[in-house]
Parts: sequence; structure tokens; C-alpha cells
Amino acid sequence: MSIRQSQGRHRAVEAGSAPTSHRRPTSRRRRVTAAAVGGVVLLGGGAAMAAWSISGEGPGDAQAIAPDRLQVDDQAAAVADLYPGATGDVVVRVRNPNPYPVVLQTARFGTVTAGGDCPQDSVSAVAASMPIPGSVTLSDGNWHELTLADAVAMTFAAPDECKGATFSVRVTVEGLQVA
Repeated sequence: MSIRQSQGRHRAVEAGSAPTSHRRPTSRRRRVTAAAVGGVVLLGGGAAMAAWSISGEGPGDAQAIAPDRLQVDDQAAAVADLYPGATGDVVVRVRNPNPYPVVLQTARFGTVTAGGDCPQDSVSAVAASMPIPGSVTLSDGNWHELTLADAVAMTFAAPDECKGATFSVRVTVEGLQVA
């Protein structure tokens, strides 16, 4: 029997016989170990690829708008219904410049200015204010023509100079935001 060196190992080989394969048969134990190591590598590799979740906190700001006043003008056509001793309507246009709807609630009357040669005391507001009848809701940016019935009165003493005169009435319209 002679000893041959094969890949750094010594083996006993019978004289005249061919060397046997240097490969050992794989055992069940080696296969199970290899599978376990492969699984750990795969699982560990998956964990290395995971993303972390993160968050942060801090203050934020919000601000309320400063609402704009309703716009009122006299571009609507006046109704010719005044004569000595009678009441008449005041017609105005109202616009809501806000980004939310507004329901109109009250009209307040200021000074009445007589046109032409009609004396200033010939026409006056019937009351300082009046509720706006019905439920008039203005959406944002829209105009609405509003007739305030019997809001002014002409005195019995109104002279002929008041015939055909137009009267300007200062009107403040108040409303409330619709929820």
C-alpha cells in the first residue's frame, strides 16, 4: 500500500489500483445545512432591502379671510310710484364679493336726497330699517336686484317741483353667511 498525496490530503491507496474519486458523497446533514444557510442569506438579504418609515411633526398655519362688505348700487331701474301721501319702493342691486353664499337679512336706510328742484324734506324713509322679505341668498360673485317695498314716503306737501324727480336713498344691506 502506498500513500499518495491528493489535494493536500493523504490517502491510503493499494498498489496498482487507480486512485478513487476525491469527492465524498454528500450526506443528508450537509444538504440540510446548505439549505438552512441559503435561507438565512435570503432572509437576511430581504431585511437589508427593507425601507424604514419616518415621520415628523411641527406647527402649521391657517388664516381666516377678512370678509368683504356687500356691494350695493343704484344701477337698477327705479319704480315711479311716488306721489304726495304715497309710499314707494326702493330698488337696489346687491353683490356678494365673498367666496361663500350669503342670505340677505336687513336693509337699513340713511339719507334721502331729492333730485332736481324738489325740496329735500319731501321724501323720507318710512323706517330706519326693514327685514328683507323672503329668503334671498347670493352666491359668491353674483348680483341680485332687490326691491324694498314701501320703503320711502312722499309728504302731502310735496310741491310740483317733485313731479318726475328721482330720489337717491342711502341703503345698507346686511346678510349672514349660509352654513
